[in-house]
Amino acid sequence: ALIGEHYHLAGALDQAAEWYGRAGKQATAQHANQEALAALTKALKLTDDSNLHAEFELLMNRVKIFDTMGDRAGQKKDIDRLIEISQKLSSHNHRAQAYYEAGKYFAFSNEKSQTFTLLENALRELKSEPNTTLYIRIHTTWAQASWQTGDYKGAHKMLDIAYPLAQKEGSASEGNVLYTISILHGITGDGDGAIRYGEQALALFQKTNDRQNIGLALNHLGIQARRSGRYSEAVNYYQAGLQLMNEIGLRSGDAVIRTNLAIIWFELGLYPNSIEGLGQSIRLGQEIDMLRVETSSTVFLAGSHLRIGEIKAAQQIADNAIEKVLKSNDPDYEAYAKLFLGQIYLALGDWTQAKSTLHECIAIRQELKQINLEIEALTCLIEVGIVQGDLEAVQEEAEKVYNRLSEDPHFSDPHEPFKVYWTLHRYLEQRQDPRAASILNQAYTLLLERADKITDLKMRNSFLNQVEWHNQIVVASTSDV
Repeated sequence: ALIGEHYHLAGALDQAAEWYGRAGKQATAQHANQEALAALTKALKLTDDSNLHAEFELLMNRVKIFDTMGDRAGQKKDIDRLIEISQKLSSHNHRAQAYYEAGKYFAFSNEKSQTFTLLENALRELKSEPNTTLYIRIHTTWAQASWQTGDYKGAHKMLDIAYPLAQKEGSASEGNVLYTISILHGITGDGDGAIRYGEQALALFQKTNDRQNIGLALNHLGIQARRSGRYSEAVNYYQAGLQLMNEIGLRSGDAVIRTNLAIIWFELGLYPNSIEGLGQSIRLGQEIDMLRVETSSTVFLAGSHLRIGEIKAAQQIADNAIEKVLKSNDPDYEAYAKLFLGQIYLALGDWTQAKSTLHECIAIRQELKQINLEIEALTCLIEVGIVQGDLEAVQEEAEKVYNRLSEDPHFSDPHEPFKVYWTLHRYLEQRQDPRAASILNQAYTLLLERADKITDLKMRNSFLNQVEWHNQIVVASTSDV
């Protein structure tokens, strides 16, 4: 930057632009985001309007910085200019890069339909001018957009195309695709596969010292540890990931990990901690225009207030979450929002609205083929039957839940799995069904197994005593001892 300033003061603008550009690229590599942004902005101002190739390269670097910093408005403005320049250049590769950046931008917005159109345009351009690295990235981004719309088969198809090419491309490319494969396995319920691919990706990122992706891989492994009840391990993953995100200034990564850490506190019954953490995530999501973070954090904020008995506050927050869900077009979090909202209506005594909302949640989970998450909503319908005193009305739901627990006692995905066990136990007990005792025994055994994995005493005590159904399972299982 100093050399660029020297040329600038001397009136040698072309040389100044070149050196500011070099400084911006170097600062980007060092994750010095503000310095990179300042240098690249100076370089762009000094670049001659006729030098479209130089402007294109500078904009590509600044788009990366805006993405890292979460400046969506700046990112979109530069992407629009990239597309404009690419139409003036004769290079198919430039047009493919511009379309890809635009597609990637929309993949993480509420306009995902534009993603597929733009990525198709990028692939069409590459037919005339092949670029393997970009080809892999396009298919990886396509996979991400696909699973966000519930098209898991389409996501697998894109990654099956990308992975063999990535293996030949080198460690960095292979690590990125493995990381994406790991996420997809986690989303579709294959926890073992998610951990296996995630650890492979982390090793490759560490090999290439890719700190940003090391942080993202740590976050993903934290998610998988949480899903299997290894909370202490998950917290360690998240905290290590947060430290890296703060060091490199990746605010979007910071927001995602902060949300996931707050959900850990929610599952452990540390509700004040979850409320504080989710509030931080919402504010950060708003600052960087990251609607998915806002949405997910708002959904679990409603759940946290519900769990401490603040029903009216929970209802207001849940209604706000539904509004955000409609903007983000995210079916997964729409289902979560409706799950909590159904429970809120039940707490308010509005049984009709509770059943209607829970049936909407079930329909979404069935459409997304998320069997274990469907069980959560079915459990809440059983609760409605218990409260209404109409056990016959929810017999079908109870048998479906019982069969699922029999098939897979350690079933993953739900954030409150023991709520499922406790509610089914209550239902069977009220029907004087002899299976009630075995369900309670199974729940108690699994609960203690999870508690034994928690090394932090405060976290363990909260897990057993502050989560309502955990405490009820312990009391019911030990009352006669």
